[in-house]
Amino acid sequence: MKNKRYMFKDIFNEKIIKLIIFVITFIILFLISSFSVVPKKYSLKVGDIAPIDIKAPRDFEDEVATQEKINKALEGLSPKYNKDLNIAKKSIEDIESLINDIKTEKKQNIDDTLKIERLKSKTTLNITDEDIKYLLKLKEEELDILNEFFKNNLIKVLSQDIRENNLDDIKKAQQDLDFYIKSSNLPKNLRDIANTIGIISIKPNMFFDYQQTEDLKQQIKKQIDPVIIKKKSKHNSKR
Repeated sequence: MKNKRYMFKDIFNEKIIKLIIFVITFIILFLISSFSVVPKKYSLKVGDIAPIDIKAPRDFEDEVATQEKINKALEGLSPKYNKDLNIAKKSIEDIESLINDIKTEKKQNIDDTLKIERLKSKTTLNITDEDIKYLLKLKEEELDILNEFFKNNLIKVLSQDIRENNLDDIKKAQQDLDFYIKSSNLPKNLRDIANTIGIISIKPNMFFDYQQTEDLKQQIKKQIDPVIIKKKSKHNSKR
């Protein structure tokens, strides 16, 4: 009876040992399997260089590279402007109005100081007292020549694209005005005043269209294909 008890005890111990071995073996195999399936993680920031080539476990978008493509595409984007065709017409009308007022004031039997004050209160041109005084001394025929010059030539200058806040466009318009004056038949005594009045009449006629520019940006962004890192492909941030 005693031998049977010992035999039973040995069998029980043997089963326990086998069970323990099985559990330990299962845990070891599970851990090995887990390490082989779960990719190693790296604490990297944008711009860091990965210590090794990292294989992508799945397809994913490289957002940094995609944004670089978008930025490069947007570099060539020209801002959109709306042109105000009334700017040139209004400037010519303002000059013609000033010259007609000069003719009227010349006939008034009052001193030049009062004439100048009255003329400055009527015109929208930023003209100086000295320039108005000079215009008052011109003959009516000379005023007509001046007015005709602006109608035929300044209108060409003001009709070209002159973008707001663009000094290059303003400078080009001034250079064009100077060319028209020098190549014209204007008498010498009228050229300086023609240049002065012309320059103060040069204004931007192209105005930035924010909404149209933003819409174009969005269109360009939609046309850019994202940069995709394919599954299992090597990826290193040294790109």
